[in-house]
Amino acid sequence: MKRWFRWLWMLSKRLYKRAAFLAILLLIPLAVLALDAAAQANSGFIHVVLSQTDPADPISSALVERFMSERSLILFSYVDDPRAATDMVITGEADAAWVFPNNMEEKMDRFVTSHYTRGGVVTVVEREQTVFSRIAREKLNFALQHYSAPACYLNFTRDHVEQLDALTDEQLMTYFNDVEFNQELFLFRTPDGNTSVEVDNNYLMAPVRGLLGVLMVLCGLAAALFYLRDEEKGTFALVPLRRRGWVAYACLFIAVLNVSVVTWLALVCGGITTSAWLEIPILLLYAVCCAAFCLLLLRLCGSIRVLASVLPILLTVMIVACPIFFDLHLDLWIKLLFPPTYFVSAPFDGWYLLYMVAYAAVCVGLAFGIRRLTEWWRMQRTRKRKEKG
Repeated sequence: MKRWFRWLWMLSKRLYKRAAFLAILLLIPLAVLALDAAAQANSGFIHVVLSQTDPADPISSALVERFMSERSLILFSYVDDPRAATDMVITGEADAAWVFPNNMEEKMDRFVTSHYTRGGVVTVVEREQTVFSRIAREKLNFALQHYSAPACYLNFTRDHVEQLDALTDEQLMTYFNDVEFNQELFLFRTPDGNTSVEVDNNYLMAPVRGLLGVLMVLCGLAAALFYLRDEEKGTFALVPLRRRGWVAYACLFIAVLNVSVVTWLALVCGGITTSAWLEIPILLLYAVCCAAFCLLLLRLCGSIRVLASVLPILLTVMIVACPIFFDLHLDLWIKLLFPPTYFVSAPFDGWYLLYMVAYAAVCVGLAFGIRRLTEWWRMQRTRKRKEKG
């Protein structure tokens, strides 16, 4: 056993003499730090500039304060002059401008009592209509609803509930104000039933976990290229053929395991993990998964040239197919073909820990099966050559 540990230590030590491996190790903390720095800065998918016709209007001031204090997919800024806000949209400095008028309460009441046909309330100026601009307008409608709801309530009651005509507006509003909703409209739950989920609104840091999972796969593929080069040089010539498969797997696993340590530190220091201790078994199993996946690719490709040409295509497919940036709602079996899916899902669904074990076993089994078939085919070809000779 001591001999095995010494051998594994030597395999690990020789990795740090390779510039490509050191570059991958350095890329992990740099990527997390860069995204964290970008997340702290003002950013958004769409830039909306706010302006008021009357800064003393209480409703428009409350709305501006609300939007400016939020951190979301929308970047809000404020200018004093409504004309300047419109010019920013024209010149491309902003994607949209929301101009709040004076006497907003009176204009909202008039808009409601006219059954939503007489004019509008907020002036919206946009460069073009996009998905994000529609989302922004939905956010504006939701914010305005808080102030227009009393007028909608009174208007509906007067038009449709004749039994309450004897009551004054103040009496009707008493019933309106007495109703409170203490429960949350949305309850976030993981597939394993856990309801204590913190919802991270930081969209820039959200894909970091998936990207780190892809980098770990990249490390395993780089280790596979190193192993193929060592095979060409005859580095493992003294190792018996029946053990070559496990030697290849050990080389890949040691490389990914080293990277997993740096990944764990990046997840913890970046505040991306749900539990620092839970990440340890997840990363260990994920290292086993990545090594098995890369071993299978090593056997399927068989040469440095083929594996190197497949590598960029494979990384692109993983980023698209796995739920890293967006979930494209592909068939589940397509997502489960690639290791990052397990790494992204494991903290929220404990079943993925067992899935990783099964996935690694299948990949290793296929890799050893392909190796035996390759050796059998070579033996058959050699025998035929000897018979011809």
